[in-house]
Amino acid sequence: MAIAAFGYLVVAGHDPVTSLITALVADAAVIVLSGIAERRWRGDKVKQGGVGPDGVNVTFEDSIAEALEQVNDRVDRHVADLNKALRDVEHSFDERLVEVERALSERIRTVEQSRVIPSAERERRLDDEAQE
Repeated sequence: MAIAAFGYLVVAGHDPVTSLITALVADAAVIVLSGIAERRWRGDKVKQGGVGPDGVNVTFEDSIAEALEQVNDRVDRHVADLNKALRDVEHSFDERLVEVERALSERIRTVEQSRVIPSAERERRLDDEAQE
């Protein structure tokens, strides 16, 4: 584009140096406007824009960063929910394990006592028989 504008201006009789500067400025303006148009075409929203002493300034909303932040927040919430559910399951399991251990201990104690009582009765019978 700049080459075509430069050639046209030189052929039209303008100064070559001025023509080159004009063509480069025009080309830069076309590139900037094309970039803005392309971003708008993709659906990006203009956050801020203006013309100042520095030139044209256009700032777009960073929709990709916002979308990633939203996804990250949702993932963090889901992970927190999963961690809470896992802690609840572990707590329930620990409580149930304690109940089972107590029941087994009680059962073992009952079985041991049932073995002790018959052997004590046998000894008593043997003692009774020996005394007779």
